[in-house]
Amino acid sequence: MALIDSKQLDPKLTGSFSFSGSTQSLISNQVVIGGTGSVANPHPSASLTILMGDKKGMMLPSASADPSSLGTTSKGMMYFNTTDGLLKLYDGTAWIPAGDINTKNTHLTMSADIDADGSNSTILFRIDGETDSNVKLRLKSDNTHEITGSTDISGSITATNAVTSSTTITTTNITTGHPTSNLWGSNLEGSYFNNFDNTSHVSEILRFMSGVLSHSLDVADAAPNTKTYASVDTNETSLGSTDSVDGYLPQSYDSTNATMKYLVTKQWVAAGTTIFSGISVYHDNGPDYYIDFDSNSGGSTIVSSSVDTELIGLGGLTNSAETEFKVQVHVTQSFSDTGSIANPSSSNTFTTQSVLNLTNSTFGTSNGLTLAKINTSQAAVIPAAYQDGKFADVGGKTLSGSLTRRYTGSNASLVNDFTSVSSSGYYNFHGLKVGIATGSGNYQLVDGTGKNNFWAPIDQIDSNVGTNTLAISQVTQSYLTATSRSLSGAPYLSGSTYHVSASIRGLFNPMYAASTTIVDDTIGSVGVGSVATSGVYDVSTSGGTIQTANAVWASDSGSVRATSTVPYRQDVVRFNATYTLSGTTGENVNQSGVSDSTFTVKPRGRNRESTRSNLATYTFFYHTASSFAQPDTSGSMAVYQRYQGYDGGALTGTSEAFTGESFRIQLNNNVLGFNGDAFTTTYSTTRAVASRVIGEQDLQVKPGFLVNPSGSYRYWYAEGHGTGSYKYYIRRFQTSDTKTSMTIDAGATLVNWKDTTADSVAAALLFKSSASGSGTTSELSVARIYDPSALTSNLISSSVAHQADFHLNPFTDALSLYGNTGGSKSSTEYTVPVRNADGIYLDSNDNELYVILRYRGDPTPVTSITLTFS
Repeated sequence: MALIDSKQLDPKLTGSFSFSGSTQSLISNQVVIGGTGSVANPHPSASLTILMGDKKGMMLPSASADPSSLGTTSKGMMYFNTTDGLLKLYDGTAWIPAGDINTKNTHLTMSADIDADGSNSTILFRIDGETDSNVKLRLKSDNTHEITGSTDISGSITATNAVTSSTTITTTNITTGHPTSNLWGSNLEGSYFNNFDNTSHVSEILRFMSGVLSHSLDVADAAPNTKTYASVDTNETSLGSTDSVDGYLPQSYDSTNATMKYLVTKQWVAAGTTIFSGISVYHDNGPDYYIDFDSNSGGSTIVSSSVDTELIGLGGLTNSAETEFKVQVHVTQSFSDTGSIANPSSSNTFTTQSVLNLTNSTFGTSNGLTLAKINTSQAAVIPAAYQDGKFADVGGKTLSGSLTRRYTGSNASLVNDFTSVSSSGYYNFHGLKVGIATGSGNYQLVDGTGKNNFWAPIDQIDSNVGTNTLAISQVTQSYLTATSRSLSGAPYLSGSTYHVSASIRGLFNPMYAASTTIVDDTIGSVGVGSVATSGVYDVSTSGGTIQTANAVWASDSGSVRATSTVPYRQDVVRFNATYTLSGTTGENVNQSGVSDSTFTVKPRGRNRESTRSNLATYTFFYHTASSFAQPDTSGSMAVYQRYQGYDGGALTGTSEAFTGESFRIQLNNNVLGFNGDAFTTTYSTTRAVASRVIGEQDLQVKPGFLVNPSGSYRYWYAEGHGTGSYKYYIRRFQTSDTKTSMTIDAGATLVNWKDTTADSVAAALLFKSSASGSGTTSELSVARIYDPSALTSNLISSSVAHQADFHLNPFTDALSLYGNTGGSKSSTEYTVPVRNADGIYLDSNDNELYVILRYRGDPTPVTSITLTFS
């Protein structure tokens, strides 16, 4: 190894030298090779300076192929590739050609990959940086060159290519330039072509013309929607329904009730009126109510984005895209809690004002704003240029405090507490304005319709006021008068009067109903006739004042209130009613006892809600022992309302229903001569044996029944009345014309007249022609009676004398007993032939007969007698 250190020596070597060995080192801060004459000055900043002197250059190391096995520490090495003819640099990874720039024959030559052994050689021109984004020009070996940015060229550009080549110039867009014959915008009004000028791209015009030619289209330009923003609809949501607080305020109302006191103080109620009188009061959805707005279009248009007739023209698009649509809402809401101020403004109890701004910058609907592009009829050829839209349901709860109810903002505990009576009042939404605008334009404002409603928490107020507690006291129930009639000597009630008086309380506390029947009564269980009421029983407070005289009193013992006045809270109603039982056909008589013996009276009252309730039930007997100031021994009367002497039958009739005794004949000896005495039908209820109507051997007629007055079916008479075992009833009938046959039906199977069967019914017929000395055709000396049940007998017994037990003959004179030979029986009906040979005649001269019924013991009562004649 040879070492020359310039710091240790200052040698001057001249001539030629040869250094051999594998490594030589020349250690010096600066080395100069070559020189000019004897001068060899280094460059002050260079560690190695090579001077040309009279030589031709510096011979670099060269090789025919790129050296290999180099690493990153070899970065910066350089050599000349004799095969490629290129100077190459090692970049730490690969050998990179240093390129070639030269001028020759007045041309600037730049080369890369001169011998073309690479396929991706590129010459790059960078400006203002070293990254790819700074490359402005790329010259590429594949002849696809790139220029970044705009290029301004003065003069003409000529692009040539072979006739058979497909493309000479490929570009994104080229402007049209200036025509020389007819300028752009000349004579093209109303045509889409008028949108083109010298800056329009050739591709746009070619595309438009392609659509025109392919569709044979009308090329009319895009047009706007000419409808205008005319008005707004003001909508109410969750308004709810109206309601009221039931009842009228009495005088001396309960001022300890905070709700009542508040309402009186705020003039929402006064004595004799209802709460919020004359006001339509909404009570639902206190905090949920709100108002909002819809736009309305005006004018007309032939262009629209859809069939929606409410769309409004909203101007042009911005760069073929949406132009922002804006809506602005202005609202004032004022509240009044005083009855004298029904249309509150900003100077009243409470006011709030708000502004709401909404926008939509995208086609479609957002925040209630609809924005739409107006496509042309030939969207494939003529692009859209205009837009339209509308708004709907704008406002509502998005503008809280103005579009929703609010009645206070100072008392935090009551803000929007719609259960508080303080929320009662008028809520006036006024100063309503809604404006629209597009882009940066000014708002066009339109007035909304004011909404003024009264709202109150009706349910809460109703609960706070409270309910009535109705009660009845000081009750007196009495029997006043009774009217009676008699039948078979027994009395029956035909009419009567009764009385109830009472004090009814709680009707006016806390409030009262204005009703024609704040107090009345109902009469129930009337099974006979009818019962009418008189006196003070229907009490009216119609219109809120007392309408019934002598009805409302200051207390149970206080003074009476005058009519047309407002009642006081502690007043009472003195109920004082008389009930009259009347009728002309009613009766309650059963075979045993009565069917109905009582009726009821129920005084009723109404609470402030006018709900009626029964206050008590009082039962009256039509008649009972000891009633009507009679002694307990008087007994209880049944009701029979037919007039005294009434009989539903007739002498010439063919039936008897036991409704009267007008055709009954007394049981005495005159019967046998067919000149019997009429039964007593005048009023009589005597029980004296000597003068009573019903004798010892008489049956009793009670309405609808023929009974034994001493048996279990009796009425009024004492048990065991009369001593006889046999008792009688005689009924007179009259017919006309000549008859050959008749029937009799008593509704019971008859026993023979001679039988002594217990609890039995027997019958006998005494004809006028068969009586003693009364017949016209044949006059008999001894009367004959005929037993219709003795079907096989003719003469049964002759000259039967009177018998002490009244069995066969209850009369003084003797009689003859005949049977019913030739007769027949069907069920309880007996057919009797008119046998002239036996003294029976029914003709114009002898046209009457007596039907005699006889009871032994206590048989089931007969309810009717029916005859037929032929």
